[in-house]
Amino acid sequence: MAKARVAPIKELTVPKLELMVLLLAARMAKFIKESYEKDGFVELFVWLDSKVTRSWLVSKSVLPVFVKNRVQEIDPLIPEVVLSYLATDDNPSDWLTHGDNLNGNTHLLKVKKVYRTTAWTLRYLNNCRSSTSMKRHGELTLEELQEAKNKTIAIIQRKLFQEEYKSLMKGIRKPKLSLVHQLNLYPDNGVISCKGRLEHAQLPESVKFPILLPKSCFVTRVIIKEHHDANAHMGVNATVVSVRREFWIPQIRQLTKYNTPLCYLKENAGKAT
Repeated sequence: MAKARVAPIKELTVPKLELMVLLLAARMAKFIKESYEKDGFVELFVWLDSKVTRSWLVSKSVLPVFVKNRVQEIDPLIPEVVLSYLATDDNPSDWLTHGDNLNGNTHLLKVKKVYRTTAWTLRYLNNCRSSTSMKRHGELTLEELQEAKNKTIAIIQRKLFQEEYKSLMKGIRKPKLSLVHQLNLYPDNGVISCKGRLEHAQLPESVKFPILLPKSCFVTRVIIKEHHDANAHMGVNATVVSVRREFWIPQIRQLTKYNTPLCYLKENAGKAT
């Protein structure tokens, strides 16, 4: 279940827009709680990343009319839910608005957070469709996280490798799709993987059959940055080797240089003669 509103033509400040979002969330939370009351909801949480909006809710001062009217509507709804604060950098809903426009700011995102958010979303959808006895509870399982990872990657591949994805999932290997033949691509649990010369080597499956990722995707840039950081900023070669243990990314060296510019400059300092 999701709700969205188009911003009004009359320009509003960001805090006022965030207040509108909170009002929408409070209404939806109340509706959900009332709809599933017989299922035994104990607590329902609404997370907010706006400090200004929070201050308006507890303010004793005279508020502008626009703010006052919406705070008056929110107040009776708040006792129905637990209102909690979440720092902007940790807010997963912002990733949808960042999209491919992160402009290299990959520190805003961790790929594991993407998988976990997807996993919780999939669990919620599954629970909505299941009987009470079949609902999942507790911490996420490894199976749920793996499913979320596959779903996330499949969405990326379906968007950025449209022809290849459609062809392979139908079991068709079209001659004109050079990437399919060049990397010997094949479908594996709903995602596209590569089958290279290491097929019979004594190596982990993820190394022998890496998952294909597009170069023009913010998740790809996040993955490269995380592998670079995990390898103590050891440079392009070490990062490329680390990434290729699980993923195959076209033009990965150029992409790594672009996403780790300072480390690349340090690595090559003094080499020019």
